Amino acid sequence: MKQGKYKDQLYTRLEIPYDTDVSEIRTHSSNFNVMDGILRVAGGGNRDLQFATTAKDNVTSPLWTMRANSSQATGQNQGADLQIIRYSDKGEALDTSLAVKRNNGNVGIGTPTPESKLDVNGDSIRIRESKTPASSNSPGNKGDIAWDDKYMYVCVAKDTWKRSELSSW
Repeated sequence: MKQGKYKDQLYTRLEIPYDTDVSEIRTHSSNFNVMDGILRVAGGGNRDLQFATTAKDNVTSPLWTMRANSSQATGQNQGADLQIIRYSDKGEALDTSLAVKRNNGNVGIGTPTPESKLDVNGDSIRIRESKTPASSNSPGNKGDIAWDDKYMYVCVAKDTWKRSELSSW
């Protein structure tokens, strides 16, 4: 049984243009599946997986890029850091929204070079839900942070909370 919007028409499903310096392989109205294998992007420069919009004549404009960057792999798990890059409506790179350093796992939000486990390039961090530990020895892990209408709470050791009163100014 024939189905689909263009069920009685013949059109190209796979194109491999031959007259360009870079081979651009295109599929149309297709799904690309790797079953029980690896989809690999390798090379010495940036290795990109890009999400884009398509305009007239198959001109694409990037929206997002997931990248293993071109930083040199020098041993000790250095180099080829992961980045997620966002683009403007005009296809211009705006910033690196998320980055992960391969050698230490540091995560950067708004910075491609995180210098601590979580490095936020911004002027605020939001914790959406309030939480009030029942007591100073309520369950918690060192470094947990919570808040309610009256206090900020920090867990300074396993099941050991301290709090600081909040006030208006």
